Parts: sequence; structure tokens; C-alpha cells
Amino acid sequence: MLRRSSILVERSSASGLTLVELLVVLAIIATLAGIVYPAIISSIQKSEAAMAAQRIDAVEKAKVQYRLLGAKNNEDERMIAETDAFVADLIKTL
Repeated sequence: MLRRSSILVERSSASGLTLVELLVVLAIIATLAGIVYPAIISSIQKSEAAMAAQRIDAVEKAKVQYRLLGAKNNEDERMIAETDAFVADLIKTL
């Protein structure tokens, strides 16, 4: 009789995760991922928008510096006009 009860005790202490426990853990992980994922995507989009704004600012500063040096001919003026149009389109997309 003692032997039989000791076997039962050993089996219950050596049991692993049941399928229900595993599914609960997976559900918790999925819920946390669902909460965190939109925040990560939002921060990535904000950083991409900030990078684009910095690049537009750099193009604007380069254009101003180029104008300060003085445009040499009509081709330079055309290039400046194209740059103005390009920057205006970029700003509209943001």
C-alpha cells in the first residue's frame, strides 16, 4: 500500500505542461504582441517621416547655398526650378 501511494506522488510531481496551459501561455504572448506591434509600427513611421523631413531640409539648404554662389546660366536656373518643384512634391506627400 505504501508503495502504490509513493508511485502516485512521483507521477504527479514529474508532470509537465498540459495542452491547456500551453495554449494559455500562447494566448498571453499573442495578446502582448498585439498590444506592442502597433506601437512599434507607429514609432517606425514617425522616424521615417522625421528622416524625410531632414532630407527635405538638407535639399532646401543646399539649394539656398547654390543660389548664394550664383547661378551661372539658364541650365542652372532650370535645375533650381526643377529642385523647387521636386521639394514641393515631397512636402505634399508628407
